Amino acid sequence: MKPKDLDPVPLPIWWREEYGDPTREFDIDKMPAGREMDALIAELMGWKREGDGLYPWHMKPPKGQGVWYARIVPHYSTMIVPAWEVVEWLGKQTGSVIVELDYDGFYVRCKPSGENSLGDTAPLAICRCAWKVRRNTKEN
Repeated sequence: MKPKDLDPVPLPIWWREEYGDPTREFDIDKMPAGREMDALIAELMGWKREGDGLYPWHMKPPKGQGVWYARIVPHYSTMIVPAWEVVEWLGKQTGSVIVELDYDGFYVRCKPSGENSLGDTAPLAICRCAWKVRRNTKEN
């Protein structure tokens, strides 16, 4: 997986050591909820990095959203209201999104793409599924 139109998000060294470089193939299902995941999802949804990249979650929102200057991205991976924006985005990308509570946690399925993800929380599962959908969209 090498997203062609996404710049790599500058991530802390500890994150790269544990999960790998996001420009290379890595297992999104091992990535925890947090600001690094929020930054990755924000880029998928059209946010642009601004400044020196010291804080990857300080980004410029897409045109028509927010103000012109850099802003802190929503907490997509930890809060349900921002995560639901991702669900709506996924619905436009795939046609159907199903969020369910399973015995192992929250389960998200995207039809007809067939992508699915599991997470301890609904926002985490939604973000993981979004990354998989975008990755496979770019590879095809």
